[in-house]
Formats: sequence, structure tokens, C-alpha cells
Amino acid sequence: MDLIKITRALADDLHALRRPAGVSHVYNPLRYMWPAHERFLSRHYIMTGRLLDGDGNDDGEEYQGVATRRYLILGMNPGPHGMVQTGLPFGDVVNAAAMLGYRTGDQVPAPDLAGVELHPSRPVIGLSATRREASGERLWGGLAAIFGGLEQTLAACFAANYCPLAYFADDPQGTNVTPEDFGKKTIKGEPNPRHDPGYAAELDKVCLPYLVRVARAMRVEVILAVGRYAEAKANIIAALCPEATQQCPSPKVVYLTHPSPLATRSAEEWAAMARGALEAAGALPSDASEVGP
Repeated sequence: MDLIKITRALADDLHALRRPAGVSHVYNPLRYMWPAHERFLSRHYIMTGRLLDGDGNDDGEEYQGVATRRYLILGMNPGPHGMVQTGLPFGDVVNAAAMLGYRTGDQVPAPDLAGVELHPSRPVIGLSATRREASGERLWGGLAAIFGGLEQTLAACFAANYCPLAYFADDPQGTNVTPEDFGKKTIKGEPNPRHDPGYAAELDKVCLPYLVRVARAMRVEVILAVGRYAEAKANIIAALCPEATQQCPSPKVVYLTHPSPLATRSAEEWAAMARGALEAAGALPSDASEVGP
């Protein structure tokens, strides 16, 4: 499987979707921050080697494949101060910089915003953004505490959002609209102007096959579902890739509370909750570190 090729195709397919109800602006960071996302995939999830002939000798040709990963971290969609800026899932700018590994003097890609209609209250600054994204900061920091570091986390986990698009409403603040909104008929007892089940189905047709293909190719054994929307989608993905590994006929889905400050009191509390969820599911890495609030 060519991970770069199918991810670029995913970005293009998402770009071709219509605009959903109640949304004025749709951001596709896989396109305008593609160089950063491609570097993320290439540095951590692409493996290269040399082909051997029938006698086991090097035949001089190189091959490129996708690395295996035990865990798939699955989120819902990009946050305004995370992936919207950096192009990386849960892309808090500090952790994104570490994952991309740019050195002093390297040319860091700027967002390619040609043809992108931005909401006045939702600018895209790119990797030079200074505002940290709390959910991404907590997620990568908490998992690093469990797995023993950021590099160890990336060596064990592939991260993705089910929907790589961000949505904003046509109001002065550019209200953040999430994909789960499209399935709700009412919100707080009132008709939901963003109810658009047809669009939700179109989104599934684009996003679901990509993630199933990745989970199969990477032989994912555990899907870490960040939030209830991601959990629902993770259960579908798991059911569609029963041949992921011989040891684990169908990936195990582990629900993780969303790391938003609205859901947990501190980064340390979220890390402890995540470790507890993994341990309860029998999915904790054998060399996991102790963490606590």
C-alpha cells in the first residue's frame, strides 16, 4: 500500500465534497498543509528496503511500504488551533514541530492558501502559530508519559482523524462545527440547522475505506477512540478489518475520554485516565510507564 498516494487521494476526494448544511467555511488541511502531513507520514510510517531475488540476493531495486503499528489513535476532526494550523492529527504546534523534526535553517512549509476561503475569525497561520492546542498537547503528552516518550508513541501508534476537514459557521466568531452535528435533528430541544444526514453518509463513503485500508495494512490491533464519535466510527472500522492480524482477528476498540480541558481537569488526570482505560482493556504496552494526577 502506498500511504502517501492514498492519503493524497483522500484529501482530493474530501475537497470534492459539497458544503454541508449550516456551514459557511470548510478547511482541508491535508491540502493546504500537505508538505507537513506528507513529511509526518514519511518520517514515521513509511519503510523502505531492497528487493531480493529468488536466491535471497539483492536485486538492486528498492521498495517502499507501510510500517506496522499496534495502535490506531482515532480522533473526530481537526481542531482550529491544532491540525487546522499544522496539518497533523491533534497537531499542537510544539508537538507537531517535534514530530516533523525540522532543524535550524530548514525551510518550513507555509500554508498554501491559494483558493482557500478563510473565515475572518479563523485564520490559518501554519507551523509558525504560537497558540497551543490544549487537546493535542494533552493527548501527545499523556501518551508519551505512557509509552515512554513521543518517539516511542509514534513507533507504536498511527494517528488520524476520522474526518480530516474542519467546519465553521457563518457567524462572527466562526463557530466550530463538528461532523457529529450533521447527524443530530435537534440541539438542546431546538431544530438543528446543521442536520444533514446525506452529507454525513457522503463523508463516510470517503473516510471509512481509507481508515479500514490503513488499519489492515498496518495490522492494527487496538483502536484508541478519542471521544464518543470516534468510538462509534472505530467500531465500524474494527468490524470491517477482521483479518488485521492472526493474533487479533478484529482490532479492539478502547474508548478514551477526550483530552479537552472541558472534559478533564488536568493533563495529568487525562494521562492517568488513558492509562487506566488501556489497562482495563488489556491493551497496555508491556513496558508502559506509571502516570498519575
